[in-house]
Amino acid sequence: VALANTPDNPAYVPLEAEPQIPIEVINITDIGTEFFEEVRESYEQDTSCHILTSLLDKDCKDTFLLNALDEVWKNSYSEGGFH
Repeated sequence: VALANTPDNPAYVPLEAEPQIPIEVINITDIGTEFFEEVRESYEQDTSCHILTSLLDKDCKDTFLLNALDEVWKNSYSEGGFH
């Protein structure tokens, strides 16, 4: 049998009128297009990163793209490091 959360209960915990819940939010809607252009450019400049995003975007394995990766990236992809 559960006891009511009342002052006569030894385990009574008073409830706050409004619970204090921390809200943590990152708002990215106000970020200008410059930010997204920077991200896009960085992916285009790093060939392996660009190839990897193309590989992950496909439903099937593309051996041509996989073989175009740098050896370290290829090994990590083959070991499931990006799945």
